[in-house]
Amino acid sequence: MAQVISTAGLALMLAGFCGEWIAHDNPALPGPPAVSWSDPALLAASPFLLCMSAGILLFAFLPALRVLLALLDYLGRRDWHNALIALIVLVELALSTQTHRI
Repeated sequence: MAQVISTAGLALMLAGFCGEWIAHDNPALPGPPAVSWSDPALLAASPFLLCMSAGILLFAFLPALRVLLALLDYLGRRDWHNALIALIVLVELALSTQTHRI
């Protein structure tokens, strides 16, 4: 499962990068500024840029997905000790990625 997600993430990133490179004669570095999910400018972004961003997000969520799958596996085997540890790690991952508005 992790290998499939990693491969999909890499394919999306490469497709987006190559698309941006082909679509623009001289791609600007460092590139366009990041926008938040609630910004309407996100809808106007290049599809290649969105494709590249989707690949990066897949890589970002891979550790949490691995811990979630381990937790489900431990619960299925009734291994309560390791299930509790996996749950604590999953909560820690969720709390560490929480964003705050300033």
